[in-house]
Amino acid sequence: MPKKIFIAFILIVIVIMGIILIAPRQSMAQFPPVGTPPGGIGTGFPFVPTIDPFITPTIPPTATPPLTPAPTSAAPGCSEPFPVEIGGTVTIRSGVSFRSQASASAPLLNVFQEPRNFIVLDGPICNENYFWWQVQGHGLIGWVAQANNSIPFITFIRAPGLPCPQALPIPPGQLVELGYAVRVRTDPSLGGRVLTVAPYQSTVRFLGADPVCAEGYNWRLVQVVVVGILYQGWLAEGSRGIPSTAYIVQPTQDPLEVCLPPLRLTIGERGRVRYRDGTPKNLRAAPSQDSEVLYTLVENVPFEIIGGPICSRGMNYWQVRVLSNFPVVGWIAEGGRGNYWIGPFD
Repeated sequence: MPKKIFIAFILIVIVIMGIILIAPRQSMAQFPPVGTPPGGIGTGFPFVPTIDPFITPTIPPTATPPLTPAPTSAAPGCSEPFPVEIGGTVTIRSGVSFRSQASASAPLLNVFQEPRNFIVLDGPICNENYFWWQVQGHGLIGWVAQANNSIPFITFIRAPGLPCPQALPIPPGQLVELGYAVRVRTDPSLGGRVLTVAPYQSTVRFLGADPVCAEGYNWRLVQVVVVGILYQGWLAEGSRGIPSTAYIVQPTQDPLEVCLPPLRLTIGERGRVRYRDGTPKNLRAAPSQDSEVLYTLVENVPFEIIGGPICSRGMNYWQVRVLSNFPVVGWIAEGGRGNYWIGPFD
């Protein structure tokens, strides 16, 4: 090869290599160098400013959410009782447990499946983080909590209302003649279920010394026989604001009416006739020595107790159903100490 051509070839190679080394790479040209301000060269790579070490940056404050204290108990606590008054009436919602004591662990008495009204007897008592009230109604006396969490068990509260007139001074066991026909209820309240209507001039026996004042009435626990059936319940002495004698005729004390404590028999228990004097005993139509004799019962005749006891002229009477092929119902006296005429079935 001629010397001039070789030299020319070498020069061309040097020029080409210089161009390659001097020209910027296409891939690097797509990104701006660090510190390029926004809007400068590049395709939007984040701008990283240079921090001056002599300047303290200002950090904007952040909002602090309010603190909610964690609940300490599932119960509502004893912070404030409901405005319930002793002797007033309250409505208890359905499904609420009635306890024998003011405690959730006390024996369960009943649970009603519908709202019912009750008379308030006592309370409030704070126990186990609940307020408890003692109420009476529908055949029971028990304790209920006033609320659980946000659910009130007591849904309606009525104050006792008008004051009650002065009650009649009638001792327990006294017989009283009614001046009007009077409803006998399950509870000392107008909301109590009516058991029967004691007719005008019928005789009732007072079972308690002190009346229960509720809804402006004096309520008495009594026993009364209506159409051969013994009822025990509550009746009002009189109307609101009217003297008690509007319903009840004041009786005179009869010492013959005082009875010894009766035998410890219960309704539904079985018993039998027994005696030591050799004389069969009378089954009468009513609890009285003057009433009609239905049958004469001999030793060991079995029966079921369905009512009583009722004190009449110093003798306790029990209403019984004779257990035989021809069952009859009547009243039999229990006798006295040393010669009881009836006893438990054994």
